[in-house]
Amino acid sequence: MDWNRISRLLPMLSSDKQGEVIAAVNAIGRVLAAGGGNWHDLAKRVDGGSPGVAYGQEKRETKPPPYTKQREQPNRTVYVVRTWGEMVEILLIKFSDRMSKWERDFCLSLRDQLRKSPSISPKQDKILTDISDRFGIILS
Repeated sequence: MDWNRISRLLPMLSSDKQGEVIAAVNAIGRVLAAGGGNWHDLAKRVDGGSPGVAYGQEKRETKPPPYTKQREQPNRTVYVVRTWGEMVEILLIKFSDRMSKWERDFCLSLRDQLRKSPSISPKQDKILTDISDRFGIILS
């Protein structure tokens, strides 16, 4: 389970824009599902339990959980898109200079593929989601 990614998405739930909140909920749901978990696992994690263990049977940790330092990003713009194509276009237009050469080439190749067919593979989904999460782009 990618708890670090979920911890970056959770603050987006406090947005005053309903679309951003819904997109954040959907993104968290996708991360949970990709890791083989669900919202109950997230609730157990928040409550201090161990995800994947039956409620009431989990062992409590004796040491505190590790500290996760999060970078503050004041006034960060969050982009909510409806299609993979929109996501790729925003990445290429707004963030091309901040991506690695491999990421740019991946996005260019994926843009060409999406012009022919609107579907992408699960591996492409994960790579594109990882890149877009860094720049605050959410698929709703």
